[in-house]
Amino acid sequence: MPSLDELLKANFRAAMEIWSADSDAHIRKGHALSFAHFLARLSLMNRAQILGKVSIGHILRFDHPGGKVPLLDPIECSDSYAVSFVEQGRFSLLYKRQEILYQTGDVLLSYPETTRRFGHPGECGDDVCLSVHFSPEIVRDGFIEHVSGLPKLQASGRTMFLAWQIRRALECNERVWVESAILDALSALLRQAPQWKPLSCRETQFRFYAKRIAEAKELLDQSFDQNHSLLALGRSVGMSVFHFHRIFRQLAGITPHQYLLQRRLMHSLSLLEQGSAVTRAALDSGFNNHGYFSRTFKKRFGITPKEYAKTSRI
Repeated sequence: MPSLDELLKANFRAAMEIWSADSDAHIRKGHALSFAHFLARLSLMNRAQILGKVSIGHILRFDHPGGKVPLLDPIECSDSYAVSFVEQGRFSLLYKRQEILYQTGDVLLSYPETTRRFGHPGECGDDVCLSVHFSPEIVRDGFIEHVSGLPKLQASGRTMFLAWQIRRALECNERVWVESAILDALSALLRQAPQWKPLSCRETQFRFYAKRIAEAKELLDQSFDQNHSLLALGRSVGMSVFHFHRIFRQLAGITPHQYLLQRRLMHSLSLLEQGSAVTRAALDSGFNNHGYFSRTFKKRFGITPKEYAKTSRI
């Protein structure tokens, strides 16, 4: 990986090359272009607007005012884990000597200390990206083992839903929704993400599905300790049981049962940390069978509820 000094030198040389060509063009028009003026104009070609910021990360929208981009984008080094949804336009990425093309619907994945250079067709910068940058605190050491390492995800029902959730959270301006959307977007960096399947439907139909699946998730979030059936969940959002199960899996990335189980396990984890007895934590989280709760808990966290309760009290 090149050092910071090497990056700065490379970017300076690139800027000088662009400035020389740009300056000659301005001189032919009858006026000179100073290098300082050029750098100021270059910085205005890339705009990043912060849309939301919480302790676990921030959301921003990146675009190019006026649709102009430099002939040669500077080399850059990403400093965090990030997921960027391409809302419109297209661009390329030179990554490990390979050119990768992105277009509307694709997802750009970023990792710390990774060098790259973006490119655009001609001088047209029509790309707009909705980006989620994660705070180091939520990317634990164990998380790194499950990261795919890929710089791109193809558009899928799951990626479309992740972007939709982020926009909805920003519109509602609810902190807990923004945090939830940011945490959910973290899944795009995991190894199983490239297996997400595309969703072939019109935009209006997708919005219909997204709203229904979001409603079902909210219902499960609010009543995870109760018994639920696929038939009742599907009916509650106006969908048949088979259609609901298929669309939920495509958009949420897991089945309704897996989502409910995940929600119950996380709640039991919180109760045990607060000093609750194992049996009480199981019942209050929706598990009616103690043996099943213990097996499921150990499978998910690698430790039994009883062992976890002891360690959390130390």
